[in-house]
Amino acid sequence: SFTITFTPTVSGNRSASLSIVSNDPDENPYIFNLSGYGDATLTSLNLLNTYPLTVHEPSGLAFNAATNELFTVSDNTGFVYKISTTGTTLQTLNYAGSDLEGVSMYTTNKILIAVEGSRELIEYDYVVDNGASFTSHVMNYTNTDLSTGGDNSRIEGVTYDDANNEIYFLNEKNPGALIKADGSFNVINEYPDPLAHGGDYSGSAYVKETGELWLASDQTSTIYKCNTNGTIIQTFPVTQSGGAPIDKLEGIAIDYNNQILYAVSDAGQNLFVFEINNPTLNIQTNTLSENNIKVYPNPAQNNINIKLNNSEQITHIYLYNSLGKLVKSTNVETPNLDVSELNSGIYFLEIQTNYNIYSKTIIVRK
Repeated sequence: SFTITFTPTVSGNRSASLSIVSNDPDENPYIFNLSGYGDATLTSLNLLNTYPLTVHEPSGLAFNAATNELFTVSDNTGFVYKISTTGTTLQTLNYAGSDLEGVSMYTTNKILIAVEGSRELIEYDYVVDNGASFTSHVMNYTNTDLSTGGDNSRIEGVTYDDANNEIYFLNEKNPGALIKADGSFNVINEYPDPLAHGGDYSGSAYVKETGELWLASDQTSTIYKCNTNGTIIQTFPVTQSGGAPIDKLEGIAIDYNNQILYAVSDAGQNLFVFEINNPTLNIQTNTLSENNIKVYPNPAQNNINIKLNNSEQITHIYLYNSLGKLVKSTNVETPNLDVSELNSGIYFLEIQTNYNIYSKTIIVRK
């Protein structure tokens, strides 16, 4: 049996045909005629460029917004590399290890390096870069195969939420899991197989501007936009320019300001550059004048306060999520809107008064 989801991202009625080749003598190929209504508000990933890397078996990726550069680690050489956004190796750091499977920007001048078999997260100052001074944290969590054969199925991609001083990392498989740790490297949550695909977990990237967590799977060549508990918001099967799956998708990083997603492949030794097409971020809205109405705090955690500075009266308040779905509404005059039950992410607030309609982008951050 097959379960197929057809999600067109272009508006209107769309159709497609899916053919699955098999060795069944009388049902080869399986052909499915699909139809669906496209939602143009859905995010899409569009491959812009592919650059070859000189790094052998790149196995993680981090974006440094301050310098517009990337870090990657090699599972082959045990080194950490600084590379350009077009794949040129700029620097080989002096830290030397083995079984490196992830890297993330961390606190000032520091990166986190994920070591798979020993389940370590390494704090390393990439500016001082003396190779010898680093702090190691062995991560104690239960959701993993601790047998001898499980050494190669442990820590993978790591990413850091600097707003909440929290760390997210992945257990590759047996079983795959999303793990959350606090700023003292104590595990506080474990989410076994949150994507419910039974496959592996290879890369992660936290986006502080939206409070979303992006995850990658090597075996399925798929990237997932999620909430911080791993609940899927949207799924992106990704391919190379010729349409073939990316061979061992091992690391992802996001440049939010320019809406770019970077990905590296282990076997292919390539850097892939995707444009994040997020239509909801480009919606033209009325400018919210601070002289007339004020909305605060933003980002918000529990309540959004709304203050009118004129004689207008609020008639309706609507709050939409990043997919354009209405998640909160009220038709009473109220100074605030409760968002405590909402997940972290970008939302769109529409305030209707007896004279005007005001719109503002709101970030909910937990």
